Amino acid sequence: MNLKLIHAVFVLGFLGIWLILVSNLNVTELYQQNWPIALTMLLGSFIAGSTCAGGGAVAFPVMTLFLGFSTIVARDFSLFIQSVGMISASIYIFTRRIPVDIKVLGPSTLIASTSAVLGVMISQVLEPSFVKIFYLSLGFSFSFIFLFVEFKLNNSNGSGKESNLSESKKTHFVVCILGGFVSGIVGSGIDFFLFAYLILLKKQNIKISTPTSVIVMAAVSLVISILRISVLTEGLTLQTYHLWLTASPIVLFGAPLGVFFAKVIHSTVLTALIVGALTMQYIFGLFTLPLNSKIILFSLGTILLSIYCFKKLHKPYQAKTNNVTDLAQGSKEKEKRLLAG
Repeated sequence: MNLKLIHAVFVLGFLGIWLILVSNLNVTELYQQNWPIALTMLLGSFIAGSTCAGGGAVAFPVMTLFLGFSTIVARDFSLFIQSVGMISASIYIFTRRIPVDIKVLGPSTLIASTSAVLGVMISQVLEPSFVKIFYLSLGFSFSFIFLFVEFKLNNSNGSGKESNLSESKKTHFVVCILGGFVSGIVGSGIDFFLFAYLILLKKQNIKISTPTSVIVMAAVSLVISILRISVLTEGLTLQTYHLWLTASPIVLFGAPLGVFFAKVIHSTVLTALIVGALTMQYIFGLFTLPLNSKIILFSLGTILLSIYCFKKLHKPYQAKTNNVTDLAQGSKEKEKRLLAG
């Protein structure tokens, strides 16, 4: 069987289910009421497939800052819509044999899904303003990662070999715990965290790190969405369900399209797109959120702590790079002495 047909079967199967679900609804009215969400996910799904930033990286801040939705609705929508778009992108990745880091997929999904459950439960009692500024600050700090990858590591082939296997496994566990926990609160996070781990510590190629983070975020979103409906808190609200119905056909095609274009569009364009979006969201948040000294300090603390963690992740890579450079220089000097002799 042609593997490419598997994705086509998935798309047609989902569209069939979607038609059944909307058969009792006025589809025109549905889109008239929720067109801002449809437009948001047109961009969000493309970013979800082409970068390590899931659709929630666009949906959550836009919904909470621009459209007035609660953090809980925005979080739930992000998880549920990623369960469609990023699953579609994941199937596309596998059926097109796009390289991924197979070894981290299972452990990352298991660890992150477990901690995400805790994040979902805790999110019910968190102050919405702190949740919003936390995600905006975290996203803004991650924009530095994108810039670093674009201008420092993008030309590296990536060895895929850790300098310290034991340290790498411990770090991977912590990264997945934190990423899953954040995903449970705001609907996205493990994609960012895992991408940083793969690029900075595991020294993996960006063309492998990005689809790997997409697949893990898709799996975690699906697991938490199922648990959210069945056992976690009050389940899916009618408002979230209608938003999901509106955007799901769009992300079904948008996310795989992002995966495709990631192979043909220069990475600088994608970097500019996501960095610009994350930066503008943060700036807009500063002007719209009810800021006080606690929120400002919390935001600065989140940014500084995130950047510090990134530097700690990058340190082994930097040390190894310096060692390789020193060895190369030593070899050249030795060669010169031999020739002179």
